[in-house]
Amino acid sequence: MGNTPFRWRAFVSFLLFFTFVLSAVSGVVLFLRPEGTLAAWSGWSVLGLDKKEWEALHAVAILFFLLGAIGHLAFHWRALRAYCRRTTAHAAATLRGAGACRELAVALLLSALVLVAALGRWFPARMITDLRAWFKDGAGRVQVLPPVADAGMRTLAELCPLLGMDQPRLLAAARSAGIRVESSAQTLAEVAHKNGLSPEEVYILLGGKRDPRIPSTSDR
Repeated sequence: MGNTPFRWRAFVSFLLFFTFVLSAVSGVVLFLRPEGTLAAWSGWSVLGLDKKEWEALHAVAILFFLLGAIGHLAFHWRALRAYCRRTTAHAAATLRGAGACRELAVALLLSALVLVAALGRWFPARMITDLRAWFKDGAGRVQVLPPVADAGMRTLAELCPLLGMDQPRLLAAARSAGIRVESSAQTLAEVAHKNGLSPEEVYILLGGKRDPRIPSTSDR
């Protein structure tokens, strides 16, 4: 076994398969994620990975998938070049002989329809884009929308006016809710991280109100 040469064709095939799986899984997860600000606000994660980690995984998987595809083309370049050199009549005769002419036409037609449906927002492509928008807007994920942009990066002192209380009352509310706060100079995200909560959960415990535009759990 030690003298067996490394089989690059097999390696490229396995690389393509595993990176395809990683790309597909991470792509589906990112499709279902809320918009970036809401993902951070709600503490969104899947399998212990947050938005940035899933994006990093997807980017790396796509890169190695492309490298594998290039390797695959390199191994099959002679065959591909031979196909390209054939005349149109010869290629058509070969396809007819293989019984694949109709299948090729149907595949091309279906691909064209998918392209047109996506660009024109036809049904059912519209359902897919609407579903993505539903997840991106945080529907079914958040109870309270961020009161301001990048609310998680605001200090507790900066959030006091939005919560309708001064700093002593906010710190008292935090202690009453069992939230460990060192000072009002901490950001909401820092407090959330140290307490194992999301910024949204901390904001709610401090007295943040549910947004009336978002249905409660009992309304769904």
